[in-house]
Amino acid sequence: MASIAITVDGSARSVESDQRPTHIFAEDKTIVVARVNGELRDLWTELVDGDVVEGVSISSPLNSSRDGTSSPTSVCSDSLRNWSANS
Repeated sequence: MASIAITVDGSARSVESDQRPTHIFAEDKTIVVARVNGELRDLWTELVDGDVVEGVSISSPLNSSRDGTSSPTSVCSDSLRNWSANS
């Protein structure tokens, strides 16, 4: 499997290309979404070489351009809703 170079919480890392944020943050159960290249994404988002990934905990305040009411929980709910609609 090929490796990709990413930055995780400010540190450069090399990971297998099939790794997702859920794998990277598996040990930290407070992480519920990821910020990838500045945008909130679910933990199953595909990563590519050069991505900048930050873990977002359930208690993190978020800035959102959507309506100012986003929370990590609403991002997860949106992801589940989209997944259900496409299954």
